Amino acid sequence: MRNRCLMMMSLLSVLAALPTTSVDAGCGCAKPPPPASLVRPAFASPGDVVTFFPPDNRSGEYEVRISESYKTKRNAVWKRDLSDGQYKWQVVVTAPRLPIGPTAIEVKGPGRDFKIASSDFTIMQAPIVLQQGDGETVAKCYSAAVTADHVVLVPLDITAITDHM
Repeated sequence: MRNRCLMMMSLLSVLAALPTTSVDAGCGCAKPPPPASLVRPAFASPGDVVTFFPPDNRSGEYEVRISESYKTKRNAVWKRDLSDGQYKWQVVVTAPRLPIGPTAIEVKGPGRDFKIASSDFTIMQAPIVLQQGDGETVAKCYSAAVTADHVVLVPLDITAITDHM
């Protein structure tokens, strides 16, 4: 038992001596930044905002094709990227109502065209709306989106919940 305690204390001493790096999400809080990618978030319900980050970081008009059934044109906007705090050109689109599940995206613009594989983006169903107060929410005949790597997504709308917990 004593040897085990000594080993644990030695391990903790080594870990405490390691240099640490500060992580900042860029929003003023202490949570880690979102992972860098060409699309954020990696999933969206109809009406949610989806942001694309052109790899060439150029301004101009972009054509975004989500699945085969939805196409829109948007101008890039100069905004701060919360992943690294730097300003970048971003293409902001509202997620359309499409069949749920992994969805491929194509983005064409003034720079290099790019694609988001269906393994990297998932269209979700509309969120389940939760109400203020104690109770239960029942969703009948509910179909949940499943990502390409088999994660079940259940979006919840908690905007009606305002009381402090």
